[in-house]
Amino acid sequence: MDEIIGQDHLVGPTGPLRRLVQSGRLVSMILWGPAGSGKTTLARLVAADAGYHVEAVSAVASGVKEIRSA
Repeated sequence: MDEIIGQDHLVGPTGPLRRLVQSGRLVSMILWGPAGSGKTTLARLVAADAGYHVEAVSAVASGVKEIRSA
């Protein structure tokens, strides 16, 4: 998460998101914002720092079956 510029209140050294990743206690979350604001980048960086695999699925371009199987 050191690559993220801005949002220090979330991902800075004492930010809650960074503390969750470091403690290994990540929870489900919804990232909301306009296109291009960095939601996917943040999700990928958090997952990488936590050692998780990310499977990207577009709810717009995929059907219910594909989303459920992802």
